[in-house]
Amino acid sequence: MKFFVRLENYLQKIPVPAFLLIIAVIQFCITALLSGGLSALFSGPPSSDFPLLWYPNNGEALLRGVSNPDVSYSMPAPGVLLALAANYLPAGADFWFFASGHVIRTLLTFYLARLLSGNLGGLLAVVFSLFWNMKETEQFIYGAFILFALIFLVLRQRSFDVKNSILAGAAVGITFLVRSPLFLLPLLVAGFDLLARKGEKIVWKKTLVFLFSSKER
Repeated sequence: MKFFVRLENYLQKIPVPAFLLIIAVIQFCITALLSGGLSALFSGPPSSDFPLLWYPNNGEALLRGVSNPDVSYSMPAPGVLLALAANYLPAGADFWFFASGHVIRTLLTFYLARLLSGNLGGLLAVVFSLFWNMKETEQFIYGAFILFALIFLVLRQRSFDVKNSILAGAAVGITFLVRSPLFLLPLLVAGFDLLARKGEKIVWKKTLVFLFSSKER
């Protein structure tokens, strides 16, 4: 136990930007290696290897306003994001888009775990997440959106004000653009607010702001 306390105290001395830079570089290199070797850093995988081409096709239909019955089978965010990467970036740049997504997801993992358990907890969370399966594209995108929403929900619990209620509500609402399992979460959070914070002033105002902000974009 003393070892972990000393380690956490040592890690607290390291600036957060340094942590983020180191983690970003490590994740980017791992993504490059798992995507076909270091040569992919400069050339990227061929466009035919871009994951789940069905999503970019649906996203392109949305961007162009083309009638396509397949569009209704999935939420819009995965298709639009992958269409932008597959069809609007220069040749080979889809890899950089894909790798950047992994870096962002890892940084979100670190920041969320750091909020809950300090720098040591953040590093342990990153270690467990570095080799997260990158083949399930929609799950990958949804996981990043969930992490984003959780960060703002934690910040709202720490500082219960109108600003954080707006940000947390918007972050939860954005997840509906990928998948909709969290559609009841705003109501559960509102119920928790009214029960656990009933002695606080204008709790209803902050709760209503959260609910309004979480409305599907």
